[in-house]
This record gives sequence, C-alpha cells and structure tokens, in this order.
Amino acid sequence: MLIFSLLRKPKVRLKKNANFKIQKMYFLQIRIDYLYIFNCIQILLKLVEMFKILQFSISVIWMFSTISLTSQNNSTQEIDIKGRIIEADTKEFIPFAHIFFEGTLNGTTSDENGYFVLKLSEASNKPLIISSVGYKTKTLTNYSSNSEITIALEKNIYMLEDFEILADNLPTKRKLRMFKAYFLGTSNNAEDTEIINPEVLNFFYDKKTNTLNASATEPIKIDNHALGYRILYYLENFKASTDNVEYTGNYYFEELPVDKSDEREKILIRRFQTYKGSRLHLIRSIWNNSLKQDGFTLFYTNYKKIKLKEVITDLPTGEKIICLSPGAIIYYGDMNQSTTYFGDMNQSATYYGDARPSEKSYLLQQENCTKIDKDGYYDPKTVKWSGQMSEKRVADLLPYEYMPYIK
Repeated sequence: MLIFSLLRKPKVRLKKNANFKIQKMYFLQIRIDYLYIFNCIQILLKLVEMFKILQFSISVIWMFSTISLTSQNNSTQEIDIKGRIIEADTKEFIPFAHIFFEGTLNGTTSDENGYFVLKLSEASNKPLIISSVGYKTKTLTNYSSNSEITIALEKNIYMLEDFEILADNLPTKRKLRMFKAYFLGTSNNAEDTEIINPEVLNFFYDKKTNTLNASATEPIKIDNHALGYRILYYLENFKASTDNVEYTGNYYFEELPVDKSDEREKILIRRFQTYKGSRLHLIRSIWNNSLKQDGFTLFYTNYKKIKLKEVITDLPTGEKIICLSPGAIIYYGDMNQSTTYFGDMNQSATYYGDARPSEKSYLLQQENCTKIDKDGYYDPKTVKWSGQMSEKRVADLLPYEYMPYIK
C-alpha cells in the first residue's frame, strides 16, 4: 500500500474558467501531495537504515551465539591431566604407577617412561592420588590441566622385620578371616567379595589388647562380584578390635566384566539397594537439601533437630562445607515409602525401604568443618562414623560416579 501510494501520480485537474481562489486551492493540493511523497521517501530511507541496523544486530547476535556455542562445546570437551612420575632421589622414571581420583572409576597407569594421561569429562575437586609399589603415596590437591606436571615419589621402607619380631601364635588363615570381616564387612555384599592377592598382607595380633594390626606391601586387589567392581585399595593403616575398627587408605574402582544381561540387572539392583541409606546417599542428600525426601533425619548430640541452612556454607569453588561440630545423630528409613527401580533391561521392580527407625548412626567431626561435593565426596579424614553406617565397609563402597535409576 505504501509503495502504491508513492508510485501513483497526484491527480490535479484545473478548469480553464476557474477563478483564482479555486486555482490556489489546486496548487495547495499539489504542494500537499508532493510533501506527502517527500515524507514517504524519508520514511523509506529510515526503514532502509533500520533494516541495515537490524541486519547488523542479527550478525552480531549470530557471532556471539557462535562464540557461546564454541565455548560451551569446549567446556564439555575432555580435560587431560598429563605428567610424569619420577623417583625423588634419582629422578629416574617410575613405570606402571597408578594415578587416580579418590573413590572413582577414573584412573590410569604410567608407561615405561613414567608418562601418563588422565582424562576427565569435567573439572574435579577431588584429590589426585599417585601410588606405586615401593613408594609413599602422594596426594595432590592443586594441579593444572594446562601443562605437564612432574610428580616425585619417595621410597617407602617397609619394616617387615617388625612383624617377625612381634610374631604371634595365631594362624595366618584365622587372621585373614578376621581381617576380611573387619575390612570388607559382614554384609551380603561381603559374602560375594574376595581379596585376590592376600599374600601382600602382613598381620600381627596383639593378645593383650585383642587388636589386629595389618599392612600391605602392594595395593589390595578386591573383586566385589555382588556389585560388579574391582577395587584397588592402597592400605595406609589398619587396626581393629571388637570395640573399634580404624583403617585409612586410598582406592579406586574398575568395572568387572559381566557377560549375561540378567546378571547385569541383578548387579544394578544390588547397587541400588546398597546406595540407599549409605554415607554416599547421605552426603548427596545434605548437598541437595533433600534429607526429608530421602528418608534422613539429623539431630545434634543433644537431640535438637539440625537445620541445614544453619550448618552449610557455599564456597566459591562450587563445593560446600558442613560444620556439625562436635557431631550429629543420623536416622534413616521409612517403611511407608517405596521406590521403583529401572535397570538396563527396562524391567521394573518395587523395593520397599528395608531401613527401620533402629538404623541409627553417629557422625563425629574430627575437624570443625568438612568439605563436601555434589557427587557425595567428602574428606574421610575429617569425620568418624559409628552405628549402622560404620558397619558398611569396603564391600559396600560405590564409586562417586554412581547414579541410581529411580522413578
């Protein structure tokens, strides 16, 4: 309509015998029509200018969106941590050292020249553990993915003669059975878990204190057939009695091969059942502020109910710290709630919460606060567990990558 109006000619007809007044009116009309055309041209020019601006804006938006998509794609790319493992004294390369993130499925080994590449799907706040037979385990909390890192390990001198001097009369098989019960636990998962290399273990049983002490010259290889994992556990310290069990170390997981799909389904169900009410489940519930939904109730030692907003602090690193000093009482379970599990074969089965109100645990903070992460990681050296959760030992561990299939 606008174009048509600009193209049409002004229709002006003057009669020969018209008076001056009428002719003046016609001339005025002609002038108005030309002014109208001039204004329309100006509008057209402005529209052209606006179109150019719009075109430029679209190109800018496209450019920034491309940059954004590129950066987003880069952020989802794998992160490589590269480096070399050397001996602290001789500076010689250490081959076949294990490099892994604590409690995860993410680990690798160095080649014959001590070189390694560890791939990450995203940045991790977990410590990087470097272990090798005959050397002291090293833990790195600050490391860079932008450049290669050199890690020096110190030799570890095992005092094997101490075990010979402090020899006891208890048979080794019995001490191994005791160690398995204390270390692996006594759950259903523990019954289907075995230590592949028991020969790396050394024991001493102190009859005066009824305490079993243990050490390992190599990482303990543990095959958990119930949950489908192999665990490589670097034992640092172990001391256990009927009243108290204490052990520390670093470990990571590997998936055990499973051929049959029905067996895989059973493993996934057992993992899910193990996860419910576990320490991993609790830390994630604290992070997500979902204690009630997940069946947990926390109290101070004076039985005052804990409000998470009073004890949780967000850190700039994306982590959180929880300050429960001196500790907390933990209840888990609700018989009235049920959860439906979906596995690989898309078959569902409903499992009612087998936790009872008597499932009572205690968390004692060894330090004022403890760092936690969204995947359930926490520094195990900053807390001590007792009660039901402390009964879940190595055979009940799940990697931090584990995610339950819940509907």
